[in-house]
Amino acid sequence: MAELGEQIQEKGRKAVYRAKQWLERSTRVAHSWTAYDNVPSVDLLKFTCPGNGASAGFDIGGTFRGEELEENSFMAEVKDYGPNSDQYPEFKKFLALCYIAYTSKPKYCNHLIWITWRPFKCDDWDGLTTIAEV
Repeated sequence: MAELGEQIQEKGRKAVYRAKQWLERSTRVAHSWTAYDNVPSVDLLKFTCPGNGASAGFDIGGTFRGEELEENSFMAEVKDYGPNSDQYPEFKKFLALCYIAYTSKPKYCNHLIWITWRPFKCDDWDGLTTIAEV
């Protein structure tokens, strides 16, 4: 049975908060926020696509603490798809969003992170971010 739009949105929201919790507990995150939070910093996650003017954005943003990461910013995209999903088109959109983010707000793009619970394109993993593939 196909998931309804509301169910998919709720699953995505839960995945974002799960990823935020993971980042806070397992890395040196000093501050973080999600696209679902009602804080001014959430605007740092939003972008306008050149050409068509569509809105795009990351799911989580924040700053790190400690040593070489002190005050470095990050933005992360979260995908919680099922085992038979094709994440690769979404990963390519993520790479395009990284480019848009870097050209729009470079000081907030120290670390751009893709978070997923499902592997994809395993046979081609080493080449996913090469110039030829992108």
